[in-house]
Amino acid sequence: MSAVGIQFRVKEDTYENVTRLKIEWVDEYDAMPGSGGGVIKATPDELKAMNAKFKKFMKPKKVTPATAKPKNTPATPKKQSTKWKPKPVAPVPPSSPAEETPLPKSAIPEGKCTQTEAFDEAYASKRGDITDEDFNKAWFEAILSVTGTTTYDGIIGEQWFHIKNELIEKTGIPF
Repeated sequence: MSAVGIQFRVKEDTYENVTRLKIEWVDEYDAMPGSGGGVIKATPDELKAMNAKFKKFMKPKKVTPATAKPKNTPATPKKQSTKWKPKPVAPVPPSSPAEETPLPKSAIPEGKCTQTEAFDEAYASKRGDITDEDFNKAWFEAILSVTGTTTYDGIIGEQWFHIKNELIEKTGIPF
């Protein structure tokens, strides 16, 4: 055991309906009770003595007019990330050729677009009675119908084009 004396404060602490005394604070033996054991302020002479003692460890700030930055300069804009590009996926072949009769080539609309173009064009043509919630639901239904999944991974331009057309058929203003 050490011969160093201390004083401590306790408070009642209740846990699971049992009240015990718990040490709240530990101080030096001769600390003034209630002082909080806070930071002791140094006098101006003590500060000068400490500055002189530790001066060799401190580096002075050197600011010249050439290296000083103006205070109210706008922040440098962050570099924008490159545009996301989907991975191409092979279309899923039908389970049996007898099940589906292919449409004539002229009956299938052809084209490409991006995800943003598909969404923006379909949204611009949506009927007034279609809420954003209904449109969002139709969006994912069209993605599922065209790709077989509701994720955006690997959707190619031709698929976005078909998603857009299907979405316009469901939610768009009739021609």
